[in-house]
Amino acid sequence: MAELFEYKCPSCGALLKIRPEESFVKCSYCGTIVERELDEDEKANASAKKLAAKLEKYKNDMYELERLKDRFLSTGVRVKELEKDSVRQTKFMHECPLVVPIIIMTLVVIGLIGTNEDKGATFLGGLVLAGGVYIWSMIGRSKEDTRVKEASEKLAAARKELKEIQPQYEKLKASFDPDVVPIQYRNDKALDYVITLFRTGQASNIGDAFRRYDEHLHYEKMEAMQQQQIDLQKQQLRKMDQMSSNDPNDLGSAALKAGAAVVGVVAATKIGKEIIKNLKEL
Repeated sequence: MAELFEYKCPSCGALLKIRPEESFVKCSYCGTIVERELDEDEKANASAKKLAAKLEKYKNDMYELERLKDRFLSTGVRVKELEKDSVRQTKFMHECPLVVPIIIMTLVVIGLIGTNEDKGATFLGGLVLAGGVYIWSMIGRSKEDTRVKEASEKLAAARKELKEIQPQYEKLKASFDPDVVPIQYRNDKALDYVITLFRTGQASNIGDAFRRYDEHLHYEKMEAMQQQQIDLQKQQLRKMDQMSSNDPNDLGSAALKAGAAVVGVVAATKIGKEIIKNLKEL
């Protein structure tokens, strides 16, 4: 049976017993909540969990801030564009649809004075032309009214969206401190790795966690270089096998074989030096 922790209630002095898996107990006499004192391992574990939660929130806030920023800026640009579209494009013929037809009919009447042409037909033609111009002007005016109305409705919706986004963006921007995490670690790979370290108890503070992440990157780089060296050696071996199947007395084949071997050694040596250099940096 697990050993129980004994405490005295700070309010009434009653003896309280807390199981190891419990972090607090409620006094059955006065109802006071008494928290159990944590040992060093428990404190470290609790601290690591808090850091994991803090970094998880940092990561979520970072991407949410970026999303709100992009949305805020794009909506602001859209509002400016719609403000231009919602203004009526003034055209004389749309605003004064009767002026041009009147001018046409006036010119027709003046032209008929003193002529022997069929005045009725000419007048009728002028009247049809004036009516056509008037109808065309009214159709254009109606289209312009529809366009302005649609743009105004879109502008109202965009302004409403901007009004909703702005306080969210400004509030998150004011509360978010990017300097909590150095700039080189502000990415999914680094943050996820560090959060995992805290959740599994492999790191106790931010500095230690990022140092372990740097070591992880070094190991990844070395593994990639080692694999590159292995692949290069395999490639050189395949070339040598192909050349060995040729005439052994062929001097050209022998020279190519020797050259390939030298290239393979030089490349492998270069990669080996890089690996040693990275090891020294750790």
